[in-house]
Amino acid sequence: MAMAGQVVMITGAAGTLGKAVAAAFADAGARLVLVDIAAKGLEAAYGAEKRQQAAPRRRPVRPGGDRWRACAAKTKFGPLQVICNIGGRL
Repeated sequence: MAMAGQVVMITGAAGTLGKAVAAAFADAGARLVLVDIAAKGLEAAYGAEKRQQAAPRRRPVRPGGDRWRACAAKTKFGPLQVICNIGGRL
């Protein structure tokens, strides 16, 4: 999968599945926008060097919240080619 330079947003990026998806896209050359409700989890999973790519979600999800986050990511990183909405709670 050739993703060189493509911008990929991954919600739930600090979780097990999110980390696996992020690793696959990173290996393919994608630029990642990492999102998770747990800011400390993002830093633990990816380290401080990925802080510029992280977009932690500090408030509960509400209608339109991820649309705002996608627009903010587009402004910072360019148009999103892929959004992986992995975040969620049971």
